[in-house]
Amino acid sequence: MLQSTMDSDQAILRAVIATGVLILFVGYFLATNQLRALSFPLINDRKAFEITLTNSKKRYYANARRIIDSGFSLSNNGFYAITENGKELILAPKFANDIRNDKRLDFHTYRVHGNQQTMLPNVAGLDVFQLNDLSKRILSYVIGHKLTHSLVNLIEPLSEEVEDSLQKAWTDSTDWHEVPLRNSLLAVIAQQSGRAFLGKGFCRDPEWLRLTTDITVLAFRAVQELRVYPKILRPVVGWFLPACQTLRSEIQKARMIIEPIVQKRREYKAKCLREQSTPEQFLDTIEWAEECAGTETYDPTITQLTIALSAMHNTSDFLTQLVFDLCERPELVEDLRQEIISVRKEHPWGKTSIYHLKLMDSVMKESQRLKPTGLVNMRRRAEHSIELPNGLTIQKGDLVMVSSGNQWDPAIYPNPGQFDGYRFYNMRQTLENKNLSHFVATNVNHIGFGHGKHACPGRFFAAAEAKVALCHIILKYDFKLVGEVPPNILAIGSITSANPFAKIAIRRREEEVPLSV
Repeated sequence: MLQSTMDSDQAILRAVIATGVLILFVGYFLATNQLRALSFPLINDRKAFEITLTNSKKRYYANARRIIDSGFSLSNNGFYAITENGKELILAPKFANDIRNDKRLDFHTYRVHGNQQTMLPNVAGLDVFQLNDLSKRILSYVIGHKLTHSLVNLIEPLSEEVEDSLQKAWTDSTDWHEVPLRNSLLAVIAQQSGRAFLGKGFCRDPEWLRLTTDITVLAFRAVQELRVYPKILRPVVGWFLPACQTLRSEIQKARMIIEPIVQKRREYKAKCLREQSTPEQFLDTIEWAEECAGTETYDPTITQLTIALSAMHNTSDFLTQLVFDLCERPELVEDLRQEIISVRKEHPWGKTSIYHLKLMDSVMKESQRLKPTGLVNMRRRAEHSIELPNGLTIQKGDLVMVSSGNQWDPAIYPNPGQFDGYRFYNMRQTLENKNLSHFVATNVNHIGFGHGKHACPGRFFAAAEAKVALCHIILKYDFKLVGEVPPNILAIGSITSANPFAKIAIRRREEEVPLSV
């Protein structure tokens, strides 16, 4: 009897505990999911009997475009979606101007909270994606200020490196031959960037070129491989994952190149200070990073690798897709060729001639319109609750981004699915759209570079790099697709990528005008 009573009491106790756990779980679920849906609906949530968000994230990885489209069919203002970062608020493009410079929405804290999930900077070796306050200041100073203001003197050096790198990667053979487009253009951008960032000695150093290109590829590969693991396990898995192990080894090799240079310069400047003499001026990213950091401690090697990675990955991806687009349109290639010849005859090779390549500028913007880096942009974190003009509320702590959907809206761009190389060239002729149609310009209808004060600071340099490279490619080579089907664009979640495996066929041609001073 006593045993029966005890068993009954234990059964009741277990039932009470189970009920309490259930109540807590339901309460947590309601608090984290339902309350915020007061302003915006939640889509792509857990399905019945799914305890974690893992499957929701997998669905977003596989079908982000469809999920985003279905979200806007449900709510034309925006919605919460389960992305690779967990729950994020995807706003309609009409809110881009409202949030672009709102100080309550912070880009850098998004990087901490969002990129902690997306780019995994807490994994050993992936610290090239880690940006603390000083790193942010250095990158902004180096890329947004010093590099942009140096462009007037960089066109000829960038041109020299394209000529050298294309001759090595594509050769001077006049017979048709195949090349892997993405890898060969990554080498071109690496050499251009190396010249602008660190000078001629670095940009043609085979070991430095190998390190920067390999680290760029390895870093993104490691992130992709780690995303399949639960968040809590990623730092541990990173110690054993081959891509991460190789990445750490390559970063150590980069340290052996950068750190002696930094130390030698510091000693040299200290000596000049003691002797009250004027030190030599170094015009490169090492010196600019030192200027910005002052007496604060930072990692010079990681800083240089982060600068290189940020310049190389997106620009090489963009240029790859652009060449694929041009392969399908030989008549447009001929128009561009004639523009380059005309501009080169009228203007000295430099920033002015690059500016006057207006059709090329339009073609570049059209390619980016159709395939931006992502289906969303303008990523922010809400540091305070914010009421939008229509009364809807962004909750404090929300990870916020804006849809790129206006770029494919037929009400804005007639025949939006069609590649029209003259689209922005023609818009440029009107007073209303003259400035908005430039490749580097941002607005709510084209957020390929973001929009507002956090728009990509390196877009002016990237535009110059791409235009110089295109001049050499178009004047010096005939090129065409291998096979009849255009290479498919790859998508992982909201990130889009030009096909990294596809090849093109090329042959050397005789250029009509020289691309040198």
